[in-house]
Amino acid sequence: MSSDSKYNSVTENMNKLNSSCNCFTNKKVLPKGLHRFEDPAHALKSQQLMNVLKEVVENGVPYLGTSAGSNIGGLNMQNTNDMPIVYPPSFNTLELIPFNINAHYLDPAPNSKHNGETRETRIKEFHVFNKVPVLGLREGSWIRVKGDKVTTEGMFSSRVFLPELPPYEIQPGSVCAFETRQNPL
Repeated sequence: MSSDSKYNSVTENMNKLNSSCNCFTNKKVLPKGLHRFEDPAHALKSQQLMNVLKEVVENGVPYLGTSAGSNIGGLNMQNTNDMPIVYPPSFNTLELIPFNINAHYLDPAPNSKHNGETRETRIKEFHVFNKVPVLGLREGSWIRVKGDKVTTEGMFSSRVFLPELPPYEIQPGSVCAFETRQNPL
């Protein structure tokens, strides 16, 4: 199957998923979060599109993921903020970058009356059982991938979480090379 045929197949099938993805005719893929009880990874896997989408992107089709659409660019879906209502076949995703993203990252509010876990607490809990680096992306921030170089962009710093290390901030324009700093458990 040619690259154009694969792109057209992905476009047609993703558009069937309705609000999960918009595919433009100028060959760009824009997966975004869903406003229903299903995450994009489950939707893509149930339609058997995850591998095809990965191949299309690796063959040069630009990919811009927003919200849960950015989560599926990482190593797995274990740092999404959404509760999966349907059991996903797996947490595997596109693996386009060597870390996970926590989109819409919020700093703990010191005067909050909220008694639940913060994003930071959840990510630290994740690291009890996983060695995957996590990048907390605040609103208005994004990552850019050009070749093998991954940088943070936008107006705000991003928060890096590595197992057994304290979280730290990186500024816009920073190269995301933190995966080399992780300590094995």
